[in-house]
Amino acid sequence: MSFVLFKPPEIIKEYTPDDIEESLRFLDEILNGSIATNLKLMVSRDFASTIAYLFENLERSYEEAIENYERFGNILRTISQNEDLLDKMEHEHSPILESNFRFAIASLMSLLQSFYISIKSQPVPDAPPPKNFVEKIEKEFSRYSKISNSEMPDASSLFSPDDKFSGFMAMILLAYNFALFSVLVVVTAIIAAAELDLSNSQLEEVESLLRDWPQEFVAQIALIQRNTLLKPNPFGLSGIIPTEEENLME
Repeated sequence: MSFVLFKPPEIIKEYTPDDIEESLRFLDEILNGSIATNLKLMVSRDFASTIAYLFENLERSYEEAIENYERFGNILRTISQNEDLLDKMEHEHSPILESNFRFAIASLMSLLQSFYISIKSQPVPDAPPPKNFVEKIEKEFSRYSKISNSEMPDASSLFSPDDKFSGFMAMILLAYNFALFSVLVVVTAIIAAAELDLSNSQLEEVESLLRDWPQEFVAQIALIQRNTLLKPNPFGLSGIIPTEEENLME
């Protein structure tokens, strides 16, 4: 599978680049303590309740994922073209924050484009995974998501071409990591737009997350791809070149 079933967390569903008021209510929780831990707690709460929903009706989940990719692609494009926002990051926070944010949003846009093209080109599976698989995934999710540290859970460590359950679990963790990465980018944009002050430690943490999480996510995809090439598996990932009509970022 060369995409993730993207169901955006609440903060992304309520976010619009031109009006951040509805999104500001989330920042009290996010900025109180470790930002990485708080982001993971927030996304995990949203995501744990959507696992069964994603698998309940795969045709619906595919259609909604396509719509979510299109809407989020528009949001990312708007943010990336907002030079005033990027100037605020550089001059009111730090050049490192602005540079790392540019890297993170470019990485996210590239991934979103690839996932979008792939989900549109692949047929919906004939049947959802067995109910016991979904129940097991729900049970295991909290353990695999590793809330207590700043690293992304490693989906590639779970993936095995010989184990069907590990394929489902890796897919779910990739979807969770994609949501986590997406929320980080949106939260950083909200902080800059609202001109919120960050402590030195908070600023350093956000700078590091914007640098590290994109690299961790892409590395996991690369490792899963390598294992998939060793033995074909329906949950492999592969790159796709978009046509002009399918390019979300232009």
